[in-house]
Amino acid sequence: MDPKRTEDSEASPELMAVISVARQSLASGDYDAVLVFRRLYDKAPSPLLAEILCQAYLGQGENFANSAHIAGRGKLQLWKKAEAGFLAALALNPKMEQALLRYGYVLLEQAVCVPTDEAKQLYTQAATEFQKIVRV
Repeated sequence: MDPKRTEDSEASPELMAVISVARQSLASGDYDAVLVFRRLYDKAPSPLLAEILCQAYLGQGENFANSAHIAGRGKLQLWKKAEAGFLAALALNPKMEQALLRYGYVLLEQAVCVPTDEAKQLYTQAATEFQKIVRV
């Protein structure tokens, strides 16, 4: 565990209230409302809040990925937004298997939308991400 993180068992009542609101927002699919608490996490890291934030970033990425699947124009931009969500989750938890998998998948989807040279780089990057899953 990161020594700068505060233990949730020792969390203040204010932090526990934030976690409660974040859980409710996550349960309702309001990822933006959860992600408002990222600044609080950055000031006073909490493992429980980190997990909730990871799930919100993952959900946000999934929403963009789902939109990219049905989009005509703007598909690449949506894939990039999905990528950003998965990367944000991985920044908080580099071993989050679901985020690693979805990040690799998004890279593959982006490769279909770009010229060959860029696509080769994305395929290589995706392979690297998929290998990380095996090591986790």
